[in-house]
Amino acid sequence: MSDTARKVLGVLEHHRGEAEAIKARAIALRVGLFRAHGEKRISDAVTELRREHGFLIAGGPTGYYMAVTENERRAIIEDLDSRIAGLARTRRAIAQRHPEYAQLALEV
Repeated sequence: MSDTARKVLGVLEHHRGEAEAIKARAIALRVGLFRAHGEKRISDAVTELRREHGFLIAGGPTGYYMAVTENERRAIIEDLDSRIAGLARTRRAIAQRHPEYAQLALEV
């Protein structure tokens, strides 16, 4: 786990549930990212925590938070499923227009 991801996780462990959400800028300040692109680095760290380590971290207009209720956790999965379905539709449309790319293997 990257150093930034570990620090972000340390902050988010105190922000459990949507009512306790925290904005990326506030997280950046707490973990010592004062320079430009701090919010992008927080977003990247959250992606790492989700993708590489499986943490159920929700995010939205209110900020980031650890999902604690069943509804919050399901919302994360439903959002991921929706994104996957959208990407699959895009891939199919491209393959229809450009058949030479239809058989490219999908690496997961």
